[in-house]
Parts: sequence; structure tokens; C-alpha cells
Amino acid sequence: MRYEAKHEPNGWRSQAPQGVGKVEFKTSTRDWRRLRLIPLVIAVIAMAFGLWTGLQRLGLPLPGTTYPPNDLHSAFMIAGFLGTVISLERAVALGRWWAYAAPALSGFGAIILISNAPYAAALAFMAAGAVLLAVTVCIAKRQFAMFTIVLAIAAACWTVGTILWAPDNQCPP
Repeated sequence: MRYEAKHEPNGWRSQAPQGVGKVEFKTSTRDWRRLRLIPLVIAVIAMAFGLWTGLQRLGLPLPGTTYPPNDLHSAFMIAGFLGTVISLERAVALGRWWAYAAPALSGFGAIILISNAPYAAALAFMAAGAVLLAVTVCIAKRQFAMFTIVLAIAAACWTVGTILWAPDNQCPP
């Protein structure tokens, strides 16, 4: 006999009769929503490092100016902060589990960048940009509008820009 599960506010519960192998999963979507805070906290940390390196670029004497170098200001702000926040918002809008790979990879890249491995961070940022591009294309197919097209183009620009920024890539200034 086949039993189908129905959604209840506190989780999933099977409709099996009493005494027949009742299967219960007590995970609510509210528990999973808390995981969204992890990339958000990482984005705030990346923003703090981006502001710190921005102040260094302005020439303000700050304690602990040996690392991070002020050359990483744009990487912290664009890929670490904005990339994580925008991709998290787009993942929530799409509502698919795989879409959360973009903010996870972007946040992971920010952590790697903080730990002084810019090449590995660039790889994570490239992967995050590619996932965000796939997410924004799915959203543009679902809701064809000018702003969804612009977001898809911006995701492609982020990926290409990261490829050009990669530390081993010798691009003309």
C-alpha cells in the first residue's frame, strides 16, 4: 500500500493509518532558513575588510596595515560583499537548493581571500559567478523583464571580470 506525505506547518508527516509504520520528518523550513545567515555574516565580514582596505587606499594610517593589501579592496567589495548578498537574494527568489551554491561559493571565496590566497579565491568567485549566471537566466526565463535581463548580464560580467582579475592573469591596466 502506498502512502503519500502531506505538508504540515511543523514538518512532513505521512498519512499512514494508526499502527502502520508511520514515518515522520520533523524538519521545518524555518530551520533551513537560518542557514541563510551564514553567507550574510560572511558578506558583512567581507564588507568590513573592504572598508578597511578602502581606508588604506585613501592613505589613512591604520593599525595592522600589513594585511590585507589595499589592492584587494575591489575583490572584497565586489565579489566578497556584493556578490554574496546579491546571489543570496537571487537564490531566495528562485527557491531552488542549487541556487544557494552561488552565495556559498562567494562567501567561501571571501574567507579564502581573507586568509591570503587570492588565486583560490578567484576560482571560488568564478564558480559563484557561473552559478549566479545560471540562476539569473532561470529567473529571466520565468519573469522576462528588463531588470532580470540586466541581472543576467551583470552575472556574466562578474564571471568575466573575475577571470580578468585573477592574480596570475596578466591583463593590461
